[in-house]
Amino acid sequence: MGRTELRRQAKLAEQAQRWDDMMKFMNKLANNLESSEDLTSEERNMLGVCHKQVIGQKRSSWRVIKGIESAVAGNSREVQLTQDFKGKVEREIEDICTDIIKLLDEKLLPRSKSVDARVFLYKMRGDYYRYLAEIRAPELQIEVMKLAEESYDEAHSICLASSELRASHPIRLSLALNFSVFKFEILKQPRAALDMAKEAFEAGFRDLEKTDSDSHYKDSKFIIQLLRDNISLWTNDQED
Repeated sequence: MGRTELRRQAKLAEQAQRWDDMMKFMNKLANNLESSEDLTSEERNMLGVCHKQVIGQKRSSWRVIKGIESAVAGNSREVQLTQDFKGKVEREIEDICTDIIKLLDEKLLPRSKSVDARVFLYKMRGDYYRYLAEIRAPELQIEVMKLAEESYDEAHSICLASSELRASHPIRLSLALNFSVFKFEILKQPRAALDMAKEAFEAGFRDLEKTDSDSHYKDSKFIIQLLRDNISLWTNDQED
């Protein structure tokens, strides 16, 4: 199948909520790009959506199994069975993260030119290194934590160096959201996470009031609400 057919099949899979199939179609589309070609904005979003859905389900499963593992402590047989199953899910997460990071590093990032594309893709790279850090033992986290932070930092630097992505743009807001979550949950830096979330929330909210007719308005408003929720949660944690 060519690019047009793969994009059509990916959209069909999206409508049917067949996220694994959508991911396969979009990965194939991206891998088949000629050296002079880049993903369109729509294709980038589709790539992000299908991977987010697939990895989200597996991360949710992993958290449930990890909770059960703690609950069955003391029963060696149940612990072993639970750990074996958790290991299976971890390998699936590793495979998805490794594949998309390879695609980003070898195909998509080297040829991306626009500010929004580079921020989107570096943020995505940071996200999937973060997901690897979530499932790894502390002694194995260091390398992927560093790579996640470098990716988020690069995306953040591109934002600051350009005026193309205004404060209320959903790509810029989602970067601040995910980077601050990384700081809070993985780096264990609650103060830095809170400061980043507050800055993005305040700047994004002010800017959004000027752009209520913008095509991104609904997406931006939703991410701003997520930032607000995290700020409230993290502030309460610090007060406790």
